[in-house]
Amino acid sequence: LFIEEYGNRRISVMGEVQRPGSYPIPTESRMTILEAISTAGGFTPVAAQDQARVLRYVNGESMKYTIDVRTLTRGGAKELDMVLEPNDVVFIPQSLF
Repeated sequence: LFIEEYGNRRISVMGEVQRPGSYPIPTESRMTILEAISTAGGFTPVAAQDQARVLRYVNGESMKYTIDVRTLTRGGAKELDMVLEPNDVVFIPQSLF
């Protein structure tokens, strides 16, 4: 059996990142929220790093997860780095201050 092409394995990164857009999940690999933000060029200076959101559809229902990326990067809490699924949307809001 030869697989010519995999299904849609893309995620979207939006909001306060340097290069918002749609990005492929590496074939036969996984992508975490930190890797997605890094792929999108990192945060802008006004990003609310403590309020990153992952939007996901599960069985037709919209799910929203809020992740404090600062805890992941400063605290070294790698186990909290969420693994993304195809069609997930990562949204980084603007910080109020």
